Amino acid sequence: VSVMVLGTPPSSRSVGKMDGVDGPYVTPGCPDPYAETVVATTTTTTSSSSSSSSSSSSSSSSSSSSSSSAVPIQEDPPAQEEKDEMVQCPLCFSYLEVEVIERHARSCGLDADDDPPPSCGEDDWGGKGKEIMPEQELEDSILAGKQADDAAADALFAQQLQEEDEILRDEARRNRMAEEERLTREFLQQEEARIKEEAEQKKSEAAKMPACDLCAHPVSFELNDTGSLGVYYLETCTHVFCRVCVADWLNEQANKPGATINAIQCPARACTTCVGTADLQHLLPQATYEMLLNNELSNLVHSDPDSFVKCPSCSVIIERDTSHVKKIDEDNLRKNPNLRSVDGEKLSLEAYIHREKHRFRCSNCNTEFCGACGNQPYHLSMTCDQYKRHKEARRCRFCDAPLEVSRARKRKNCANDVCFSSECEQRGTEVCTKTLSCGHQCCGIRAEKQCLSCLVDDCPSRTVQQCSGDYCTICYAEGLDAAPCIQLTCGHIFHSHCIKKKVANKWPGARITFGFLNCPNCSREISHPSLQRELKEPLKLREDIRRRAKLRLSHEGMEKHSQLTDPKSKFYKQPELFAFHVLCYYQCFKCQKPYFGGFRNCENMQDDGAPGDEEKNFNASELICAACVPNSDLKACKLHGSEFIEFKCRFCCNVAQWFCWGTTHFCTSCHRLQERGEYVTKKKKEDLPQCPGRKKCPLGIEHPPSGQEFALGCALCRRMQKEDF
Repeated sequence: VSVMVLGTPPSSRSVGKMDGVDGPYVTPGCPDPYAETVVATTTTTTSSSSSSSSSSSSSSSSSSSSSSSAVPIQEDPPAQEEKDEMVQCPLCFSYLEVEVIERHARSCGLDADDDPPPSCGEDDWGGKGKEIMPEQELEDSILAGKQADDAAADALFAQQLQEEDEILRDEARRNRMAEEERLTREFLQQEEARIKEEAEQKKSEAAKMPACDLCAHPVSFELNDTGSLGVYYLETCTHVFCRVCVADWLNEQANKPGATINAIQCPARACTTCVGTADLQHLLPQATYEMLLNNELSNLVHSDPDSFVKCPSCSVIIERDTSHVKKIDEDNLRKNPNLRSVDGEKLSLEAYIHREKHRFRCSNCNTEFCGACGNQPYHLSMTCDQYKRHKEARRCRFCDAPLEVSRARKRKNCANDVCFSSECEQRGTEVCTKTLSCGHQCCGIRAEKQCLSCLVDDCPSRTVQQCSGDYCTICYAEGLDAAPCIQLTCGHIFHSHCIKKKVANKWPGARITFGFLNCPNCSREISHPSLQRELKEPLKLREDIRRRAKLRLSHEGMEKHSQLTDPKSKFYKQPELFAFHVLCYYQCFKCQKPYFGGFRNCENMQDDGAPGDEEKNFNASELICAACVPNSDLKACKLHGSEFIEFKCRFCCNVAQWFCWGTTHFCTSCHRLQERGEYVTKKKKEDLPQCPGRKKCPLGIEHPPSGQEFALGCALCRRMQKEDF
């Protein structure tokens, strides 16, 4: 059986009596066995103890009876007779039983190997004793204990102050919340009283206000969201209404069919006064007010059509003035010979009177219209009945002229839906007479394997971008439906006669170019089965010039030009394209064959115009090839033809190296003078250098005077002779 003594924490102190010392003795760190309680626990051991004393049996029975319950220890020190049976602790001087003294001594810090105290026998402490604590250490221990007690008391006091402060703060918070609640309750009561007072005041004021004749509620004199008063007085009858009520009612009346400005009456009971225009303009939206004005003007026109007319575009009312119409006769018509119809014919007297009476031009939108039927523009040379019959009659599919069935056709195989003009009849012989699956007429040409797609704008079967109303991009004068059309391989559509005329006109200037063989819209080459005959000669000419240009490029030593060897150049490895770019070829006026006419950079040196003006300033009769030059001895080389015939410089006695504009041969020195602006072409023949004679002439031959073209012979043959020599 073991007994554990529970005491105060190490900071507390035990008080006992020490032999030879008066007063209490306090030892730090030692628990006081009499301070609080002793808890007994019972432990069952397997070994039997025959030497158990009566006190230990008593302790065991006491422990088992209490079963881990706290037993209070008496506070007074033990009596003298009890002390004789106990042992005193050498540190705390407590009297304990022998069985627990060793355990108590260890709890106080005394080991079993230490010396026993003087008052203890050696049997109790294993034959060891312990000296009494010195006086100085005892005082220090007492002082440290007092300081620890003071610190604990201060901490406890601080904790108590903190708790009191928290209690005070909680109380102040509760008081503040109660005060705020009281103030809020008072404010709400005051607001409720104020609102009730205002309601009573408004009620008393409303009893004095006039009531709206539409909603029967008192009107309000306060400003609404738009800044206007809530009450409105009509100007004509001074009846009072709510602004919103009267505005809604007027808007409803204005949107009724046939409503006009002068037909809306006051909504008050038994009031027959019409609402004034100022009130309507002020209360109605702008669009609604303008609608009422238009209705009023329309009624005015219908009520008096002889005095007023309405513009069909902008609805402006125009006053008629027909006072001069009564004086019109044949004499007035003869005094105006320039008055003619659209077809150029003279106006009849009936048409002239109708024109003076019903033809109007609006000053607001500048629209010309007929005041009788409203047609735009005015149908010149016809009355309204004549124009109606004109519109209902069958019309030419090309010029929209009325058809005359009684006349005979001048051309055979002409379509029936064309007029009798020569141009329309010619187009009628070429146009396709088939009707497409959509019901519209085909606008293509005859003998096509596949008809042209429908060109009507709103037709769902139309598969091309262009429509009948689009202009032909070659003539820009008529729509595509005004003549038979063809669709090129690139997909663009043109008038058939326009594309043929473009090919027949060929190049526009003196120099031969082949841009006329390309589509005007996408620059791709023109191709269509109906153009084979027209394209045959131009394509043949292009191949001939390609062959000549390639040969000339080799003759001029330009086969290895930088633009042909540079990968970045657009002419890289394309000698034919480069030859077309740098060489100029012209068509001879006499033999109609192409001939070499120099380089393109010479076109910028023309003395009779700026670059690009050659289309306007050239004379086709001056374009003559070498074979056609007036020189009976030299026509052409038997081996090389006339392509490489050399010429004398037109302005001196040197061999010409330059042939410019297809008409003029220059030597290098004269060509440089022309480049510098010292135009030798502007000099008179008398001012040009004259030949010194055959013996002194650089050419060594007889030739015409300067200012004329003269052929010297074949350049290739001459070069071959020099190489053989």
